Amino acid sequence: GVRLIVLGKSHALSIIKLALLIKREQPDITFSAIGSTNLKHVLAAILSRRLKTSIISIHGYYESEPQLLNRIAYYLTPLLTRLTAATICVSQGLLDYMITTWHANKEKTRLIYNPVYYETIQIPETEYDLLKREPIILASGRLVDYKNFARLIRAFARTDIDNARLLILGKGPEEQNLKNLINQLELQDRVELLGYVKEPWNLMTKARVLALSSDSEAFGLVIVEAMANGL
Repeated sequence: GVRLIVLGKSHALSIIKLALLIKREQPDITFSAIGSTNLKHVLAAILSRRLKTSIISIHGYYESEPQLLNRIAYYLTPLLTRLTAATICVSQGLLDYMITTWHANKEKTRLIYNPVYYETIQIPETEYDLLKREPIILASGRLVDYKNFARLIRAFARTDIDNARLLILGKGPEEQNLKNLINQLELQDRVELLGYVKEPWNLMTKARVLALSSDSEAFGLVIVEAMANGL
């Protein structure tokens, strides 16, 4: 039931289209997430004179958003967080980081944790129930540098647990490099790249442990999802 409007690939044209849309619709609130989108949102809010109802949100650290417009948005943090009605950060660590490192407006910056959606909860009653499962290690996330799945694969190669398997969920630009590493370490029978899985709950109820190998995480949504399923 949500209306989807595609603004197009041109940054300049999409900002103008968004400004016209905001001016026409007069929404109670406009909301955006992540650097470049926040930047374009604020420019559109300026053009439509709707800064007082615009809210931006931060979901990651500077290192995890290498695109040029995202980087520009970080440097403009003091201005963007003062112009808009509010800025939302998804963890206390990220909020502190944005205030101390990027000088976000303290009075207008708020903490709202990411929500976690799951169909059912099948939490193991005891640690022994987990140990009865197959020795499956589950990992999940975008296949990008800072998630460092290569480190996880190299660590897994050193395990000597019989029948242990590593299942990695996600898509991204590092996929081919990870496949090459798996072949290089001769782990084709023990490590699987399963691609994007919309609802990974069944896998979480089969795995014995979740592994997170990221260099940094603003929130670590997959950890909360795993905890909700007793991992």
